[in-house]
Amino acid sequence: MDISDTGNTRRSPPRGHEGVYSPEFRVDAAALCRSPPGVTIAHIADEIGLKRETLRNWIRKDDDARSASVTTPDRSRADTSAPAKENLEQENERLRAQVAELT
Repeated sequence: MDISDTGNTRRSPPRGHEGVYSPEFRVDAAALCRSPPGVTIAHIADEIGLKRETLRNWIRKDDDARSASVTTPDRSRADTSAPAKENLEQENERLRAQVAELT
């Protein structure tokens, strides 16, 4: 599969600037590996002129950034979850009492 099939264009830096990649380029390169099913990291790396391990590292960093943004609790949400948890615990106690009465 050629990456041109995905609608993405080759956006690698010009020759002589191989060590200078923008954060946007790195994220885009990682996204290329996720978008078309069946495409390999090796194929994408070869297509955009990167070493395969470099692309793997970028994907790992992007995965870490994505998981950190998902798992980092929102402070305002954390503050409102305490009353909600208390309400759920009270509801559980009430339901346990009802079950105990029925059995």
